[in-house]
Amino acid sequence: MDNSLKKWIVFSVIALGLFSTVMEGSMIGVALPSIAADLSLSLPMVAWLPLISIITIVACLLPVGNISDRLGRKSVYIVGAFIMGAGSLLSALSLDFNSLIAGRIIVGVGSAMRMATGMAMIVLVFPKDERGKGLGANATTVGLAAISGPILGGFLVQYGGWESIFWIQVISSALVIVLGLLIIPSQIVEKGRKGKSGRFDYIGSFSSALGFSL
Repeated sequence: MDNSLKKWIVFSVIALGLFSTVMEGSMIGVALPSIAADLSLSLPMVAWLPLISIITIVACLLPVGNISDRLGRKSVYIVGAFIMGAGSLLSALSLDFNSLIAGRIIVGVGSAMRMATGMAMIVLVFPKDERGKGLGANATTVGLAAISGPILGGFLVQYGGWESIFWIQVISSALVIVLGLLIIPSQIVEKGRKGKSGRFDYIGSFSSALGFSL
């Protein structure tokens, strides 16, 4: 396969995970009134659903980035997709506020794992003189996901109920796992990582997570 085509195919797989991650975050806002009505919750309570995911993502980004350098970017990305899919499944099956919050926290952890590794892999997939293309395409993906999320979310909530926005994420996570395992080249995306050198800074990681969360 031509290298110029191959890098765009690999980028598309990584971008699919990024697109679904950003889109999921922008879809849930549309579903909040339906969730509140269905589970007899107040709007201030359901407002915690997107907020708790954002807090979790911010808290986990730095530690997860370090862990991916040690354990492998591709592995952390794939596991992140699995965790996000599991959190979305729990959210889709939730019958009360507590299980929804738990599902959203799990989704946040998986999202952080995908975000922390996705950008690093995109930078490595493109040669140095073409990294601007990769970063530009990545920014475009984020923008399209943020715009399309509320539109698709409104359609899903209207015709499939609020649970459908989580089922979509379960399906997309499964697709990301399969395509990631088959297409993302480990020999390229693992370049330059530190491996197991040095000790993991547990205190620093906890402090940063706590500080960003607060």
